[in-house]
Amino acid sequence: MDLELLAAASEGISPGLVWAGVGLLILSFILPRMMLKRRPQAGAATHITREREQEVKRTLDDVFLQLQEFSREAMGKLDTRIRMLNQLIVDADERIRKLQAMPPLPSAPLAAAPAPPSPPPPPAPSRNPIHERIWRLLDGGATIGDVSREVGMPKGEVELIAGLRSLPTGSP
Repeated sequence: MDLELLAAASEGISPGLVWAGVGLLILSFILPRMMLKRRPQAGAATHITREREQEVKRTLDDVFLQLQEFSREAMGKLDTRIRMLNQLIVDADERIRKLQAMPPLPSAPLAAAPAPPSPPPPPAPSRNPIHERIWRLLDGGATIGDVSREVGMPKGEVELIAGLRSLPTGSP
């Protein structure tokens, strides 16, 4: 009897309608299971995203700290160089004042042979005890970094002071 009902019912049903029914059954059973399986993965992806976000934040914080350290060091070097340049300007002004106070030199005859250039005078001792200490440490074989830590000054300032040693100082 069941076959008769099925045969009678199937007479008015097209094959497309049968396939649509089968597809609906598959979707109603399989689709919910697939969604359940995807949810934990979506949660894991959110968790990974949060970890990645925290990692990026830490990296940006590190970069920011390095940038701050670099800018502080650069500003220290610039301040040191500005101080040294100001000191050189003061020294140059003093020398100009002394040169202006000197009487003019007598003019030499054109036929006279020029005098050989005299060697530059040795640098006058520094009046700054820190400069002397830095030069002693450098003469002893210490590196710029060692001297910087020893005297508590930035490396750039120590380099400038080391370079001042070769500048001629003293009265003309």
